[in-house]
Amino acid sequence: MSNALIGPTSDLGIELSKGANTYFNRMNKFGGIHNRLITIISLDDGYEPKNTVRNTKNLIEQEVLALFNYVGTPTSHAILPILTKSQVPYLMPFTGADFLRKPTSNNIFNLRASYYQEMKSQIDYLINIQNVKKNCLSDSS
Repeated sequence: MSNALIGPTSDLGIELSKGANTYFNRMNKFGGIHNRLITIISLDDGYEPKNTVRNTKNLIEQEVLALFNYVGTPTSHAILPILTKSQVPYLMPFTGADFLRKPTSNNIFNLRASYYQEMKSQIDYLINIQNVKKNCLSDSS
C-alpha cells in the first residue's frame, strides 16, 4: 500500500493502515489465505502524486499480489497509466473518482461509492426525507 502516513491527510492513511493490519493479522492467525500468510508492505506517499508513482513502481517491482489501501484522487490519477500497463489488481482505493470506474477495468476494484453516487444520495435525502423544496442558497431579502 501507498498512502499518506505523514502530512495533512495522514490521519486517514494511518487509520486505514491500522484497520488493514488488524484484519490481516487476524486472518494470519487462522492460516492466511490458502495457508499463505499476508504481508503488508506500507509506503508513505504524503499524499503527493509523484511519491505515489515512485512507491507504486517499487511495489510492482517487488511483484506484489495487489495494490491496496491507496488514498486520494490525485494520487490514483497519477498511477492510472501504471495500473493500465501492469494489470496488477488495484483494490479498494479511497476515492470516488469516476476515472477509476469508467471505462471499467478488469484490475480496478472499488468499494467506496463514486462522487456522483454520494452526491445523488445527499440530494435524494434533502428532497425526499428533509422535504427541502427551494434553493436554500438563494437570497430571500
